[in-house]
Amino acid sequence: MDNGVHAITELDGGPLVSILDKYANFNVKFVPHGNYYIRVKGKTRPHIVAFPFTFRKFANASFLSKKDRLMLIKIIGDAITNNIIAPEKNNKSVDEVMSKYNFSKKTMAFVRTVCPFLSGATMKDTSIKRVIEGGGFTPNKKINEKNLKKNTLIEKFNTHFYSIKHFQNLFINRAEARQGYPIGGIQTIVNAILCSFVKKNIDIIKETEVKKILVENNNAYGIETDKGDFFAKKIIYSGFMNKLPELVDEGILEKKYIASLLGLIPCKAYTLWLGMKPYKYFEYVGSEIWFEEKEAFWAMPVSNYDPNMAPNNRMLVGFTAISKDNIKDTRKRLAETIEYIFPDIKNYVEFRHEQIEIPEKTAIRIGTKIPKTKSPVENLYLIGTDTETKSMGLTKAAYSVLNLEKELFDD
Repeated sequence: MDNGVHAITELDGGPLVSILDKYANFNVKFVPHGNYYIRVKGKTRPHIVAFPFTFRKFANASFLSKKDRLMLIKIIGDAITNNIIAPEKNNKSVDEVMSKYNFSKKTMAFVRTVCPFLSGATMKDTSIKRVIEGGGFTPNKKINEKNLKKNTLIEKFNTHFYSIKHFQNLFINRAEARQGYPIGGIQTIVNAILCSFVKKNIDIIKETEVKKILVENNNAYGIETDKGDFFAKKIIYSGFMNKLPELVDEGILEKKYIASLLGLIPCKAYTLWLGMKPYKYFEYVGSEIWFEEKEAFWAMPVSNYDPNMAPNNRMLVGFTAISKDNIKDTRKRLAETIEYIFPDIKNYVEFRHEQIEIPEKTAIRIGTKIPKTKSPVENLYLIGTDTETKSMGLTKAAYSVLNLEKELFDD
């Protein structure tokens, strides 16, 4: 199995491929993701329809009513405009913006499903801004503070111009073409990193709990573990940011900073892997979203990308659901939903495996304050999906590594 269902985004020079090209001596192969689909139950049999990735296709998408499609296009257009002239308006929640229109229950269910996959939070807690960032629409280009003081208007215009251009990629081009699945799954990327270490320069100490980050005069100088103390000129913390206050002595971090860290709440997901005999409903290359009834999920037949993920003449399909309450209830609802959509699927399943994963170390809720890479403690640096807002999952983690690289090596 892989670690949950996923697609690697921004393969056209994005953060992950940039890091691998620069540091790895192992070539990770990506298979194009293919289409994103919407699963529709249908009157007689379930089927899939391609997700509409252009304004034109979205206007003709039959799984939502024409009236709702036009209203959604207006909301998207307003968000693009706000990005130029009033970015603060995109801080409103998706729910607040949607409530101004008379959307059908089906359309509301669709948006309610998409939001947790983009932010880890409900549509009431997800901002329009987060939908833009989670979709990967915010460019790398940042405002240069020195130039900003010299010519604020020009710098802002240039930044927003690139933002619009990047945003339009989703609705003009085939955005899914820039995404892919790694042959061998996520483990292949881990292997590429591990085998690229210069062994004599790296010590990997496993199964060792860090009890404390040692700080003196606001300078981090080492860690205390259950296997002794270790000392370093720079310490990089990649654990959960909401656990960081537990690792330093009281009084080192300001109360306001601690409060912001404690507000970072992980997003938990449940994945069910099914090993199956060939099943006609999963013969495509790509992934699908189910949103209409019961438990929403994101599914992917990974063995269609890499046949080695399943035995000969068998297939491996993963179903991931964001856990809204507890894993036990999510497990039950997902099993019932799969059986509801595919009544005969039990005749094909030969293997089941469950995973409980944390795909995002924090849900990006409205008001969430993400810590900077350089912590308030000297020589202590922070990385991970709870230190960045751009994109999602592994791509977001890679962005955080690029942030660290700038802090460590840029003048």
